[in-house]
Amino acid sequence: MQEEFDENVKIALILRTIRGMLGMSQTKFAEFIGQPKSTIARAESLILPLKVDLYFKILKSMKDQGIEIDAFADEPTFKLSKGFMLVEEKKLKNGQ
Repeated sequence: MQEEFDENVKIALILRTIRGMLGMSQTKFAEFIGQPKSTIARAESLILPLKVDLYFKILKSMKDQGIEIDAFADEPTFKLSKGFMLVEEKKLKNGQ
């Protein structure tokens, strides 16, 4: 029998993973999506659940950046587009 995670835990883990993929701090990520840092910090630390509309906005922003997230599966998956990988490759080669 597979144990189910609380949806808020899954969202917090997805947010942290996305930030890690982008190499962003909570502050930079909050600026990126146009939200206060406190919103991201509270969601990631499970203090306050993320609003559904903001969660969808984040998922759309990530898709626009080339990161597709199947966030509704029991085991979320991330798919990186070739465009995203090319941009990140340039950053790596430039020491960023």
